[in-house]
Amino acid sequence: GRRAKIVGGVIRAGDEVNARDIGAESYTRTEVHVGMNPKILQQITDLNNVLESARDEKDRISKDVTTLNNQKRHGALAPDKQELYENLTARLEKLSRREDEVKLELEELNAYLGMLEQKGRVCAQKTLHPGVEIFIKSHGLPVKDPYNNVKISLEGENWRFGNYEQPVNVEQLALRRRR
Repeated sequence: GRRAKIVGGVIRAGDEVNARDIGAESYTRTEVHVGMNPKILQQITDLNNVLESARDEKDRISKDVTTLNNQKRHGALAPDKQELYENLTARLEKLSRREDEVKLELEELNAYLGMLEQKGRVCAQKTLHPGVEIFIKSHGLPVKDPYNNVKISLEGENWRFGNYEQPVNVEQLALRRRR
């Protein structure tokens, strides 16, 4: 519509993002992801968050285990500290297994994405502002200059800039075919 603006945040789409304005004059950070199934992108983001939190927890627990190990070397641990030590080492082992599972799942998703055909484009009818970062599949393009009436796509490893193209409305296309 007339006010089709995308300002700030993260936008994910399968094939195309088409808006009047993308970003803002104030360089508002805006991420536009296209060329991949948005559900898979969200799954990858979620898995990366799980991986990061597992690593953080492993770091905290490792410090506690190291402290208890040092106390153990200087003499036997009290029963409550021995129980804590056993619980922490079990939790550390469980986190390591979970980290390996998540890494494997991420590798599988990234391999799947690598096999997909590379599609995707971002179109701005009026202005594509600086501060926007465009991602087509795993390739990123930070926008440093304003662009007017632009279509951006990726062919192989090369970014392609062209003139704006009106989005194809599936309903209008079906009506034309019936006539």
